[in-house]
Amino acid sequence: MVKRSSGLQSGRSKTLRRRRSSRKIGTARALRQFKPGDVVHIDLRAGFEGMPHGRYKGRTGTVVRQQGSAYVIDVREGGKVRKIISDPVHLRPYRGAA
Repeated sequence: MVKRSSGLQSGRSKTLRRRRSSRKIGTARALRQFKPGDVVHIDLRAGFEGMPHGRYKGRTGTVVRQQGSAYVIDVREGGKVRKIISDPVHLRPYRGAA
């Protein structure tokens, strides 16, 4: 028997799945800019590099600084503040509790 893969994204095909109509992204989303202090929502897009860990999917955080083409985000998790590094493809502006 072949040993089962246990990589970072193993078993996540259903979590990161998108409908066929929403798989592609526009250039505006890929080149989106954020400023320190902006509140962002982590929205994972499979197939793009610079993705944060899957446990942060759906979390909201604050942009701390830009690091190269990626952003450093402070996310609260279990009473602690975690620093997440993510490409802008996986981030979208937070619109509030609607």
